[in-house]
Amino acid sequence: KPIIQVQAVRKAAIKQKNPRKKIKPLRLLLLHAPAPATVANTKSIMTLTYVCFEFKTKISRSDISLEIKADEKHIEEIEIIGGNRLEYKPGTPPISKSDLNLLPHLYKLINLLDKYFSAKNVEFNDIPINFSLYSDFSSEILIKTQTIKYNEILSYKQLAIKAGYDAKYSRACAAVLSVNKTPIVVPCHRVIYTNGKLGGWSGGGWKDFKSALLLLEKNKNFYKN
Repeated sequence: KPIIQVQAVRKAAIKQKNPRKKIKPLRLLLLHAPAPATVANTKSIMTLTYVCFEFKTKISRSDISLEIKADEKHIEEIEIIGGNRLEYKPGTPPISKSDLNLLPHLYKLINLLDKYFSAKNVEFNDIPINFSLYSDFSSEILIKTQTIKYNEILSYKQLAIKAGYDAKYSRACAAVLSVNKTPIVVPCHRVIYTNGKLGGWSGGGWKDFKSALLLLEKNKNFYKN
């Protein structure tokens, strides 16, 4: 996908016939343009509909980045990256508070994440997630997962029952959580096996990242400088 840097979070329209038009960029704000095939002709206007913001912090002495994709109404995806994989153009200014106010749900999420990684008890229940990206069953499971409280642990069986299904749907719940696009906000790390084992983790970061999040919520083995 082509990537175009723009000067604000608000929807932008860029003329296809002049893709090299100089626009003052903002640090960490990237808008993904539609594929060229979606443009009928060179006079068409491309409307850019979502932004990506990178939130950088530390957990268990390790640097991490959360690449957050948001549209006007929802948080679409959160990709957790261990280390400094993303690259930046030097000299780009930071995003101002007024810019983020254009997407209040993103601004609120960033503030909550800052508190969360400072080992503070925060809830992400009212952060709007685009659950339409999933099947009906998956949406039900993920919506219930989002209501699991800070430092609360459920088993996959308990999650199935919480969502109104029989305990035998525990494996199906585990499969749904493995494709969760918004980890931490939809806290799949708080769901483990009945025997106490943590289970799998596909949310990004590193192999033991699920454990690191649970330790963070217990305020153990946590460092932030």
